[in-house]
Parts: sequence; structure tokens; C-alpha cells
Amino acid sequence: MSGSVDGHAEGEGRVYQASGDQHITEHHHHTDNDPSWHSPDSVRRPTVGRVPVVLRDRAEVMSRVREIVTTDDTDRTFGNRVFVLHGMGGCGKTAVAHAAFHIATTENECVGLWVDAGDRASLRSGMLAVAADRGAQEGELLAARSGLRPAADLVWDRLDRSADPWLLVLDNADDPTILRDGSWLRTSPRGTVLVTTRQAAGRWWPGAELQHIGVLPREDAARVLCDLAPTAAPSKRPPKSPTGWGDCPSHSPSRVDSWPTR
Repeated sequence: MSGSVDGHAEGEGRVYQASGDQHITEHHHHTDNDPSWHSPDSVRRPTVGRVPVVLRDRAEVMSRVREIVTTDDTDRTFGNRVFVLHGMGGCGKTAVAHAAFHIATTENECVGLWVDAGDRASLRSGMLAVAADRGAQEGELLAARSGLRPAADLVWDRLDRSADPWLLVLDNADDPTILRDGSWLRTSPRGTVLVTTRQAAGRWWPGAELQHIGVLPREDAARVLCDLAPTAAPSKRPPKSPTGWGDCPSHSPSRVDSWPTR
């Protein structure tokens, strides 16, 4: 071939110009610089807004939750559990999970891990952050993020090998297919998984213990409002009409969305 050829490359492209036969070998080293990848700021703290002052009408539920998250050196029943809190939006599932998280981390010396399972991206990034918290190396995390290693397998390998017992909260898992398709929901002898969801069908939660979180009676719903606005002028009694306060979700009747009660 005679003459010259001019070429240019954009982005990470390459242009090679040479005469005669050439053998070219390229080694590509990928870095985790994907701007769409967002790791959560923390998995050691619940990602909720305002913490409820007190849980109303949840004594029975909290008694069972306390049993689930309690462990000591002689406890052989801790771990290998999935506990699912289900109910309509606004009934206080996240508030109960928050209370369970507090009990596990402050009273029972468990590591508390909190992941938003509301969408695939949040779940994946949160679970990989859990793996990092439990000792996964940067190379392992990079391989999982780039698809060179199964991400869920890495996470659960690290959870299984955790030196400390743990409670993992998967909050807002209203689309269980996200957990199923990626095989994200498993059990481990080292810890307990607590899920909050609106989906109650048992087919989504095989082997799990399901706990329904119902609506609050109107008296407790009224007390919730007083908890949220203690300086507001109290009424003498809650309205009896079902169009008033009635039986309602725990952050109704005015749907104070800043309170974590999913």
C-alpha cells in the first residue's frame, strides 16, 4: 500500500497506523468510574427520615420482633431466618423495622445493616456496600460491579463469613421479583434478614415468617399525630366518623410523609 492514511479516535478508541504486517495485543484495565453507579452513604444506619417518638399499638409485634433479633453466645436458634413485615403503605412497617434495628444493635451487639430494596439499582448498590462492610476486597467488588463475578454470591459469602452476628433489613421491598431474580434473598447462620413489603403472598417468601402490620385504631392514630406535633392544640377526642380519623395507617390521617412508616 502506498500513500498515507489519516485517522482519529474518540473516547477510549485507538488508531494504529503502520506499514507491513503487525501483531498488536491490548490489555484493558477497567476502573469503577461509571457515573451511574451510586453507593449508599451508609448501610450501618437506617435510611429513614424522622424517627418515631413511640410505636403505638405494636406491643405484640415488638415482642415477637425482639425474640427474632435477640441472640447470645448460647443461642443456637439465631440466624437462618427471614422475617417479613407486610401491610399496606403507611401502616408502620419501617418504624417497626427501625425499632428492631435499634434493639439488635444496642442491646444484642449485632451488626445492623440497612438496605433500600425499593428498586434494582438501590438494592444492588446497597448489598455490595454490605459486602464491603463485611470485608470484601476492592478487587472482588469491582469484579461484581462489572459483571465478572456474581454479585449476590459475593455478598452472601461475606455475610456467611462475618465474625459478628448481624441483622440485615431490606426495606421497602414492594417488588419481590427484584429479590428473586437476583437471588438476593437468602439465609445465613450468622444473621437474620428482616424485610418490609406490601406483598403478603406466601409464594414470594418461601420459608419466611410473615408478620402482618395492620392499621391503627383511631385512638392510637390520634396519639401518633400528637407525637408528631406535641405543641399543637389537642382535641377532646378523635372523631368517630370513618371519614374522620377512624382506623387509619399509622402516619395518617394527614399522611405525614416525613415519618418512616412504610
